[in-house]
Amino acid sequence: MAKKHLLYDGYEFDVDMDCFDDVEFFEIVDKLEEQPKLNIDLLKMAIGEDGYKSFADYFKKRDGKLKMSVVMSFVAKIFEESDPKDSASGDSEKTTQKS
Repeated sequence: MAKKHLLYDGYEFDVDMDCFDDVEFFEIVDKLEEQPKLNIDLLKMAIGEDGYKSFADYFKKRDGKLKMSVVMSFVAKIFEESDPKDSASGDSEKTTQKS
């Protein structure tokens, strides 16, 4: 599993870059415009259920709630940092980026 370590707004996370080689992931991407809540499903695929819980807890504690704008921005960050070679190579990579 190819992982990429990123920093977003004070929160560190590992993204499973293999999700960019998953047809189901892109089927959800196709529906985003009509159903923005699907950003949550993409996020869970990218960082896992436990990662999503940790993410949600962090921002709920910081902001008092998990804002959809944060979820959407976070998903955008994952796409910005994606490289199709990451999922194809099978190699693990550690990169820290600041938003």
